[in-house]
Order: sequence, then structure tokens, then C-alpha cells
Amino acid sequence: ELTRNGITLSFTRLAAFPTPQSSPFHPDAMRASQGVALWRDAFGKWIRSDTAGKTRDEWRAAITLSAILHGALLDAAKIKGLHAMLDGPLELKKAAGYAFIEFDMPFQGLGNHHLQRWFVDPLTELLMLRMPANDSNPPAGKLSSRIRRLLLSNGVEKSKCPAGLAEIISSASTWWSCRAAQIDLHAMRR
Repeated sequence: ELTRNGITLSFTRLAAFPTPQSSPFHPDAMRASQGVALWRDAFGKWIRSDTAGKTRDEWRAAITLSAILHGALLDAAKIKGLHAMLDGPLELKKAAGYAFIEFDMPFQGLGNHHLQRWFVDPLTELLMLRMPANDSNPPAGKLSSRIRRLLLSNGVEKSKCPAGLAEIISSASTWWSCRAAQIDLHAMRR
């Protein structure tokens, strides 16, 4: 009727999800996401504490945790890739003044030909820039164990610590779902 009266309508483009999305807000997921607030508080306590005596391994765990909790990096392969990048010197690339990291992700079984960029949040970027130079100590244990140690040493009860990386990602995904658009989170997951 509007077009018959000479009023032009602009089309609104909507992002199409490839598959129907289930609700991230089911009761179990919401309960699990409550731990994220504790983890963020403990991480904040780690940041405010004295940097003297912190090992590079502890910094790598902290940066990875920050990327999940503050940068919404929610894909296990990218998280592990970021953690591996932190073993050596990390040079952040910039676009329009914003730091980013590139991940070569698998593409249709043909190898790592799907380039994806993750724009680093300011807090994680600051930690990356302040991380001490290489030390001679090899990484100690799995990433999830190192994150767990960081949380335990900063006041999180053992029962409230994540059991593994999958739990951290799952809880953080639900937490981020309450605060960000689903299309953005879909992109962060792959």
C-alpha cells in the first residue's frame, strides 16, 4: 500500500544463519554461565596483583583466559592457536588502528585455507604487549590446567573452577549470548 502511494521502501538486509540456532538460554547453561562472573573477578584480581614473579607460562594462561572472557574468542581451535602463538614472539597486525590476529582455519577438508581475523580486545592486547620476554621454562601441563591454577590462586573455589576448556567456552558462550548479537557470536565460533 505504501508503494502505491508513492512512498519508496528501502530493503533491510538480514543475516541468514546457516542452520537454525537453538536457544543459548536453557537453565543448565544459564547456571553454568554464573561461574564466568567469578572467573572475571579472579582474572581482575590477577591483573591488579604485582607482576613480579609471574612466569611467562602464567601470562600465556592469563592472555588466553582474557581472550575468552573479554574478547569473546569462543572457538577451541582458535584459542589453542592463540595459545601456541604466545610461545614465541607475537607481532600484532593492525587495521584502521585496531590490533588483530589471523587464524588459518580448515576449509572443506582441503587444508587451512580459510583466513579469519580476530580483533583483539583492548585488555588482551595490553597483556600481550606487557608479557615478559621468553623464558627457558617449557609450558607446564595442559592449557585448561594452567587456567585452573590461575583461577584457584586468585580466589575461585575448586568446585567453581572449570573442569576443562570445553566448559570455559560453553559457559563463556552463554555469558556472551546475554551481551552480544548472535550473528557476532556465530562468527566468533567459526
